[in-house]
Amino acid sequence: AWLHMRGLGSVKPEVLTQVACSMRALFEALRAKVAFVKIDGFDLKLAESPARCCTFFTFDSCASDSAHSMPLPPNLRALVRPFALPAPSLERIVEALLLMEGLVNAAALTRQLALLYTLAPGSVPDTPLHDWSLRVIKSVAVAAGLRRQANLGLESEACSLAHAV
Repeated sequence: AWLHMRGLGSVKPEVLTQVACSMRALFEALRAKVAFVKIDGFDLKLAESPARCCTFFTFDSCASDSAHSMPLPPNLRALVRPFALPAPSLERIVEALLLMEGLVNAAALTRQLALLYTLAPGSVPDTPLHDWSLRVIKSVAVAAGLRRQANLGLESEACSLAHAV
């Protein structure tokens, strides 16, 4: 089960209380290793094997403006464990994308492409024409992979990547 809630400041307290009650019922059923759990009048079947049953609840309590940000209510806070995720490494993501596209020399190319996409946003004007998102990096990796496959042995991987950029 996965539940993601954003902007808790705009959710009514009654709804959050119902979410907390449903979560508690689900957790108790998982601990008891029963086949069904009754939530809000519905019988929900749980996974056959409790080992394969996972629950993830993510709460984004900070809205984009601080007027709507709020901490988790105490009844929800008691049911979950907080954790933090580090910012993803652009180099790791680029290397994985290049390897998926069959570029064997991905380690050397990764540094170059990651550096380009790190420095470029500050070097060119901020317009809709210039997009430096991960979606674009993935498109470049796919284009480099396709070019590399089409010209197998005729040009280096670096040339394929340069043409894709």
